Amino acid sequence: LSKGIDHLDGLSLELSMCLLAAWVLVFAILIKGVRSAGKVIYFTATVPYMLLLALLVRGATLPNAIEGIKFFIIPDFSRLADSAVWGDAAVQVFFSMSVGAGGLTTLSSYNELDNNIFRDTFVITLGNIFTSLLSGFVVFSILGFMAGEFRQSVESVATAGPGLLFVTYPYALTHLPLSPVWSALFFFTVILMGIDSQIVLVEVVITAFKDQYPKLREPKIRVCAVACTCAISYLIGLLMCTGVIRFFFVLLYTFRKKRNNKLSINGC
Repeated sequence: LSKGIDHLDGLSLELSMCLLAAWVLVFAILIKGVRSAGKVIYFTATVPYMLLLALLVRGATLPNAIEGIKFFIIPDFSRLADSAVWGDAAVQVFFSMSVGAGGLTTLSSYNELDNNIFRDTFVITLGNIFTSLLSGFVVFSILGFMAGEFRQSVESVATAGPGLLFVTYPYALTHLPLSPVWSALFFFTVILMGIDSQIVLVEVVITAFKDQYPKLREPKIRVCAVACTCAISYLIGLLMCTGVIRFFFVLLYTFRKKRNNKLSINGC
C-alpha cells in the first residue's frame, strides 16, 4: 500500500489479470442481452445462498459461536436515542436494496406492462431482509468462535467496513479445520455476488444509452457498446490495482453508500 492517494506505487499484475478476467466474463454474459444474462443470474444469485447455508452450519457448530450470534441479534436499546444510529440504518437499507443505483429501474423496465409490481416489491424486500440476516448469522457465528479462540470480546474482533469482509473474516477461517475448503467456499461466494453486481450495473449503463440512442438496439452495435463499457470500466478499475487501492476504495465506498443514498432519499 502507498503512503498517500498521490502515490500509485506501481500496478499489481495479479490483480489486473483477475480484474480483466472478471470484465471479460461480464462481457460474455451480456453480449446477447438481458435475457441471456438473466439465465446466468439464476446461477450467480442462488448458489451463494447454498454456500452461505453451508458456512452457517459450519459456523454454528463451532465453540463460542453462540456468543457471536447473541452479539448480532440482541439490541442495545440505549442506542435508540442516538440519531446517528437511525441515519446509519436508513443508509444501510438504501444501500442493501440498491435504491438509486438504477438496477431496480433497469431490470423492471423489461417486465410486462401488467406485471404485479407490488408483489415484486414485497418479495424483493423480504428477500433482502432474509439475505441480510443470513449473512449476519454467517459472519458473527465465526466471529464468536474467533473471539473465544483469542479470549477477547466479540466487539473487539468485529471491525466495521470492508476490513470485516476481506481481513477479519478470512483470518478467522484460517483457524478452522479444513480451512482451505471453507476459505474457497467463502471467496467463491464473494466472487459470485460481485459478478452479479457487475452484470446489473453494466446493464444499467447499456439500457440508459439504448433508450437515448435507439440504434444501439441493433445486435452488432449493442456488442460494441457492451465491449466499450466493459473496456472503460476495466481501465478505470486499474486504479484499484495500484498501491492507492485503500484510498480509492474508501472514497468510492463512502460516496456510494452515503452521498448517493442521500440523493436517492431526496429523489423519493
